[in-house]
Amino acid sequence: MQLDSSIIYILTKELKKELIYGQVRKIHQINNRTMVLEIFKPSSSPAKLIISSYNPPLIYINDENKNLNYTPAQNFCMSLRKHLEGSKITDIKQINLDRVIQINFSRIETAGEIKVKNLYIELIPSAPNIILTENNLILDACLKGNKKDRIISPKEKYILPGSQNRMDFTQFSKSELLDILTYNKNTSNALKELIFTLFNGFSELLLQEIFKNHSFMLTKESSTLNIKDIEFIVDVICNFKNTIKQVSAINLYNTSNQYLLSPLELNNSDKTPLKLSVNDAILYYLQNHKNNSNNISLSLQKEIHSLIKKEKRKLLKIEDELKETSKMNTYKLWGNLLAIHAYKKTPYEDFIILDNIFDAKQNKIKIPINKEKSLSSNSQLYFKKYNKMKTRIQIGKEKVENCKENIDALNHIYYYSTLITSNEELYALSKELETLGIKAKKNIEKKLFKNKTLNHNFLQFCIDGFKIFIGKNSKENEILTFKKSSSEDIWLHVKQIPGSHVIIKTEKQIVPIETLEKVASVAAFYSSGKDSGKITVDYTFIKNVKRIPNTKAGRVSYTNEKSILVIPHSPDFFIGKKT
Repeated sequence: MQLDSSIIYILTKELKKELIYGQVRKIHQINNRTMVLEIFKPSSSPAKLIISSYNPPLIYINDENKNLNYTPAQNFCMSLRKHLEGSKITDIKQINLDRVIQINFSRIETAGEIKVKNLYIELIPSAPNIILTENNLILDACLKGNKKDRIISPKEKYILPGSQNRMDFTQFSKSELLDILTYNKNTSNALKELIFTLFNGFSELLLQEIFKNHSFMLTKESSTLNIKDIEFIVDVICNFKNTIKQVSAINLYNTSNQYLLSPLELNNSDKTPLKLSVNDAILYYLQNHKNNSNNISLSLQKEIHSLIKKEKRKLLKIEDELKETSKMNTYKLWGNLLAIHAYKKTPYEDFIILDNIFDAKQNKIKIPINKEKSLSSNSQLYFKKYNKMKTRIQIGKEKVENCKENIDALNHIYYYSTLITSNEELYALSKELETLGIKAKKNIEKKLFKNKTLNHNFLQFCIDGFKIFIGKNSKENEILTFKKSSSEDIWLHVKQIPGSHVIIKTEKQIVPIETLEKVASVAAFYSSGKDSGKITVDYTFIKNVKRIPNTKAGRVSYTNEKSILVIPHSPDFFIGKKT
């Protein structure tokens, strides 16, 4: 379940209503990426504000008094305690209708001075974070590091994530929106791309819903829009603005174990939604979705993530060692020259200057030596270094390839772990880890499904009359592609990142391009890039897909492929129900 900008807009209002002017009594951590702030208000019972920077990133209020299994405070939790305990919440706001919430805290400190600290909760699925600042400088962050466009580290200036060019459409009047769209419409982009470029707060699903019977306009080239078109678009946007400003309950859909929140009822779904506040919807999701297998899979995900980091550190170390071998040929040259001049006496300096007879111009060359040894012995030392580095290159290159293969395999397994919904699937994943020589930790292994018989339950849907099959792990991908499909079926996969194998059973019929685009969108959804916006999906006939020899299950090469650029969507976006 992901919180999009419009849902965060409503959630922010709920949080502000419940927590404004509350005092932070205590701060705990459930783990190093989930913080709990105990908030006290004289007019109401104490509340626990829980902020998680795991995926999906969440912020919600839990009023239950049950034990939350706190763990000993680590660095970031200690920083929050130092700066925020005893402070009052003075404001809660969403930044620019983006997926960032800012909470302002004030506290009387030394010499009676009132200091204001800001906590930024970045609810971006691909890069969630919690960042504490003062005067726009970072005090501490849950996840530190150098990103593409900013540095997250203490004393660095805080910069909001993502593009700051997009605007909050709720802040503009009807005439201002008309001017903005008229000024920016001279582009070859489709209308929906223009809206995504200009404004925060919209998703593909929401645009389809608010335009309803006029969805054809979304694909219309912006430059062809006339004044009546723009006026109609502005009316639609203003109606949506009024809706989310007045909404008191959102719609929670649960389809195929995927939870979806929407401020509007979805016409393309035959499911009856639950009407809840955003906070209650999050609690419902946590209570119903986070079953035992999900909790264990989270532990397994942590273990896999740790293994990926370990392999990456190992790879960097090997690559650094290989860089040292750049002197290999120099050592060989020095060894040869010293062997040729071995009859000479060792000089009293730490070097010797010789004619380089291997150089056409026979330039002088300065060679470092051990003056306590003969030139012959020095020559042998350089030959030993040369041979050692020659061996290091051979072994190092093999290790580099092995590390890269392991990182790739672990990234795939990490993605598959996000699809787990049962103990059977969890057990299958643990078996896949074993193929890499990795065994799940004992505390995880004990809880795994004890029935050793594995059934392959592929995800199955029907889109536009065509049966669609999706693998949920490497073994299922292997079986689905090479045992359950015929040569004329169509195979789809996201380009160059972990994802499921997706099969369209053609039954020797021609698949329309519109259907291909829908299934490609589903293939993008079942990949590690599902939260990345637009993504490229390759497709080809099964007969063009081949196993890569001597590699892990599910690794393939393919030819004669074509590519489609799509926005990821779950199957229910197209079909409304699972078949």
